[in-house]
Amino acid sequence: MAEPNEIAARNRRWDVVFGVIAVAFLAASAFHAWRAIDPVAGDPTSPARHTFWIFADIVTAAAVFFRPPYIVVAFTLFLGQQLYSHGSSALEAWLERSEVSGGDWLIVVCMPTFYALICIDARRRARARAADAPSEPESAR
Repeated sequence: MAEPNEIAARNRRWDVVFGVIAVAFLAASAFHAWRAIDPVAGDPTSPARHTFWIFADIVTAAAVFFRPPYIVVAFTLFLGQQLYSHGSSALEAWLERSEVSGGDWLIVVCMPTFYALICIDARRRARARAADAPSEPESAR
């Protein structure tokens, strides 16, 4: 069994990892704010949609940072939407022009990685809760 100091150090490392991921979503929010304020010609995403993603990315950053119990389900839906949207865009760009935008590439690579980390952490936390749960008394068996 791991020592309490070792467990605390491990938890801090996970907190740092998810802090960095939360900052990545805040950076995405800043990007969408910039595009909502200063639209670029040829951008298929409207300023209104960029505005939606400002708030969606802020909420996602908070969820990733605090990691509530429902995060795996919520992030599963978010991952599906992002892969469909950015994956379709990347595939279309590749087939038409043999190129993929940096943003699409980043989303298609990073989101599954973030999802895997969220799933691993959720399982780790569930195991820790189960280990901390009081065991059934001998007389109740």
